[in-house]
Amino acid sequence: IFCLLAQEQEAKACPHLLQMFGAFSDDVDTYLVTELADGGDLFSFTANSRKPLVEEQVRSFTWQLLQAVQYLHERRIGHRDISLENALLSHGVVKVMDFGMACQTHAEDLALRYFRAVGKDMYRGPECYLPKESEVNVTAPDSARHGDVVFLPVANNCLAEVRLPSDVVPGTACTAEIAGYTVPPLDVFSTGVSAFVLRWQVPPWKDAHLSDNYFHFVHHSGPLGLET
Repeated sequence: IFCLLAQEQEAKACPHLLQMFGAFSDDVDTYLVTELADGGDLFSFTANSRKPLVEEQVRSFTWQLLQAVQYLHERRIGHRDISLENALLSHGVVKVMDFGMACQTHAEDLALRYFRAVGKDMYRGPECYLPKESEVNVTAPDSARHGDVVFLPVANNCLAEVRLPSDVVPGTACTAEIAGYTVPPLDVFSTGVSAFVLRWQVPPWKDAHLSDNYFHFVHHSGPLGLET
């Protein structure tokens, strides 16, 4: 992914990704050579601000994060660790960095699915909190069809994407296969959490899990939950 991004940036640089110049290694470590971004990270910038950021700043930073995410997704790359801590500043310009968790989002036209929980707890999407079981008992939605992948509550206060069985009957209980998650929605979710922290200078929840009271409230209240 590092090599791909380096090649892409040579052809058409994205101003909101930390530019990569090269890499080398010794017997122990691998070193990446990147552009200098000496403005610190967005998390420190927000935490050290004496007063809340104005709406114009929040919109600008969020837009720049989204531009970086869009650039990656158009090239079938998922970051999987979007956060204010991984967004550096250089003369007011956001530079997304740290591709240690990055992965391919598609193989040809097929969206790839992953099963490893990555990223920071506060920013991580709820579908990353997968149960240990490969199959779970769920109630199929009224519009369910066999083979559908749907997002449902499962055991241990988890929300997960599951694949419905071939004999599914809408509105009834069934055993479904855990389907993992696709990456692009997670990056967008993490960007949304980043925007919330930029605006309010507090996290919306500890983690996006139904055992977290704040996330539970927002999940059941919808967008109005955030407004309250």
